[in-house]
Amino acid sequence: MAIDPICGMSAAEDSGLKARHQGQDYFFCSLGCRDKFLKERGITPDASVCSPKRKSFLRNNLFWVTLASVVLFAVSYVYPQL
Repeated sequence: MAIDPICGMSAAEDSGLKARHQGQDYFFCSLGCRDKFLKERGITPDASVCSPKRKSFLRNNLFWVTLASVVLFAVSYVYPQL
């Protein structure tokens, strides 16, 4: 467990919230702390080092969202009074 250099809270090293500055890796508890660290030092984020490992809900669940939409449409077509 690392310590966030901005707020001093514990930061998980496997969260993807990290930045490299002057050859040292820094880990952060939140995206806000990481962004503040980068802004204070004038660092441009490097997507391979700094990006958190997350994707949008719709992208991760596209099949299920599409299926639910089709089912809702079909039900509303068959039972228009609902």
